Amino acid sequence: MTHDADVVVAGSGHNALITAVYLARSGRKVVVLETRERPGGGAVSEELVRPGFVMDTCSTGHTLIQNNPVIAADELGLLREFGLRYLDPDPVAHVAFPDGEQFTMWLDAERTVEEFARYS
Repeated sequence: MTHDADVVVAGSGHNALITAVYLARSGRKVVVLETRERPGGGAVSEELVRPGFVMDTCSTGHTLIQNNPVIAADELGLLREFGLRYLDPDPVAHVAFPDGEQFTMWLDAERTVEEFARYS
């Protein structure tokens, strides 16, 4: 099988997919190659542990991209056409250390500051 392409994008992580879409919209013939079964890289959620228990495979937070025009202005139609939505879990993150100590980050900044204070 042969394909003619102007651009070959290696990998289908969210940044690669965004790049591929912009290139295709500019008139380029784009081919995206991916070794995994599912595209999306760090944006993928899968049932890995038990049926019904869905978790993010690679990335744990997409906080900065939410202010990017790709998402904020829905430039690629990810929200409108594909139903992309972000959830804001609370707590945001939780880390258990080998010594039994735990650290939690919350949506409420004051609660998170209190957590930091325990270690400062």
